Amino acid sequence: MCNPDAVPPVGTTPPNQPPLAVLTLLTGHYVADVVKVSTAGSTDVDGSLAGGTLTWGDGTPAETLVGAPLTEYTHLYAAAGPYAITLTLTDNQAAAQTTTVQVTLIV
Repeated sequence: MCNPDAVPPVGTTPPNQPPLAVLTLLTGHYVADVVKVSTAGSTDVDGSLAGGTLTWGDGTPAETLVGAPLTEYTHLYAAAGPYAITLTLTDNQAAAQTTTVQVTLIV
């Protein structure tokens, strides 16, 4: 039986772990149709963040994140409605993780 917590044999490299993508909707920061999110807490335990994308769910082009992302992003929506905001992060070994938060705007 395989023990997932076992230390790999000397001379072997453990498999790459994907980054941890954290996306938080910052409540109380809405001004009409403006939404603010935070990526604070996003990290890569066995390397570094290489970049990623942030999509706002309204058809606007994705924001490209290079290197370690900023911690806060703001977006202006053109219309009321439900939106899925998605953060995808990639690490320096090409592993990726995606997370999504939902927001409904009543403008």
